Amino acid sequence: MNRNNLAARTNKRVNIRSADLYRIENEIIAGHWDVIDQLNLLKQTGALLSE
Repeated sequence: MNRNNLAARTNKRVNIRSADLYRIENEIIAGHWDVIDQLNLLKQTGALLSE
């Protein structure tokens, strides 16, 4: 662990799954949300044990 209590770098690749959601009003984007699969990311990095 480094001084910020974060895991050491491994330079391994991870896959990040996400979805972008848009709310359209009168043909204009009125809202945007980005949803990221954080659970999957934590499992890949070893920060959370897989089931």
